[in-house]
Amino acid sequence: MYTPINIDPNTSLRRIYEDRLSYHLSLCLGRRDTVRAWKILQALFSFQRTRFEILWKGGVTVLQTHPNHQVELTRFFQLLFTRHSEHREELLLEMTYHQIQLGNIQDAYGTMMGYIYHSPFSENPLIHGYAGMLSAHIAEKENANLRRSQSSAPSSQGMDLYGSMDPDEDSNDKQVPAQRNVLEAIKHFEKACALDEANDMFTRCLVELLFKSGQHKEAITVMEDFCRRNPKNPAIQHMLFTTLYTDSPDNPEVWLEHAKLCVKLDPACSVESVIRPMIQYYEEMINTEKGKEKNVSLRLEILQLLATRIDYGNNEIWVWEKTVETLMRLKKKSPEADTEIWKDRLSWWSSFLFLHLPVPSTELHPDSEQDRLLVLKLICARYIYPEKYVDFPASIVLLEESAQKEFKAFLKPHEFWVKVIEARL
Repeated sequence: MYTPINIDPNTSLRRIYEDRLSYHLSLCLGRRDTVRAWKILQALFSFQRTRFEILWKGGVTVLQTHPNHQVELTRFFQLLFTRHSEHREELLLEMTYHQIQLGNIQDAYGTMMGYIYHSPFSENPLIHGYAGMLSAHIAEKENANLRRSQSSAPSSQGMDLYGSMDPDEDSNDKQVPAQRNVLEAIKHFEKACALDEANDMFTRCLVELLFKSGQHKEAITVMEDFCRRNPKNPAIQHMLFTTLYTDSPDNPEVWLEHAKLCVKLDPACSVESVIRPMIQYYEEMINTEKGKEKNVSLRLEILQLLATRIDYGNNEIWVWEKTVETLMRLKKKSPEADTEIWKDRLSWWSSFLFLHLPVPSTELHPDSEQDRLLVLKLICARYIYPEKYVDFPASIVLLEESAQKEFKAFLKPHEFWVKVIEARL
């Protein structure tokens, strides 16, 4: 402990002693020697300027092994509250976290409520947000208990667990605590979102709780307001689009622009929840009298969506099937219409997608998803690289007799393009 070290001559002996104790504290914690570690901590507490992080982390680690750790941790945090008032908000969150770890959700919520309406805690969005989460969790637990009681009371079946969301209105006495906790959670989340307008986590929690309590319009309003304030946030934009599409799938005027924003903000967004609805809408438009006039432009919209998704390494069969189908229909209608889409992709798609495609050592089978995907990629390559296509090693696959026989249904609609290529050459 007293080994000489290089010391700044301006460093006090007290600080040197504190550093030594801190070093030995870390050693004791590493060896799980909590008895000695606690004695060192008591010595460090005697110094008024001991660094906060040393006391906090060391004290929590030691006291977690104490037989009466719950009480001792609470006393410990209260002591730190007194000594380090500048860290009170962090300490409150840490104390609450440890209460949650011990399974004392109600106590954790009570701890937060004891401080949440006082400065500086009242201006901290994290504290309000976590209070909302705790309140929502307590309400869910009470609802679970209510469900269990309902199972033994047939007359109460079908009861709305959240009721009218007004505890003062007519409602079952057992529902009132859950309703109040839900209302409290909503208030906490609203306050958190007001303090931190860019926090999508608490906004999502608020929206989900509003939906759960039957406040559908209010939830949509919250999402729309958030998206206006945070136009580059993809999470809530996607949530808003999903809600609007679910509510009105046959009314694209409501959701189409939001879908486009989802793709713009997150090019790797879900194919199933975003890309499919958009493509389905465009295809329905093409089949209308009005859409036939915009056939090429709508096909280009579809192809752009699919190409963007493939940029991010998508290997879903559906995406490649749609890409090949769209290319076929475009090339038949206007062979050069898609030039702009490939302008920046020609230089890197060849090596990224086609140059290293495997050449199977056995015959291809349509029932194999892997073989179908290979054939689809090769057909796509032939459309995009009509002259360069033969440079891809896997291109010989489509020339094999077995492949032409097994995948006749796949290849036949695209034979016209082979003739176009031959005519060019």
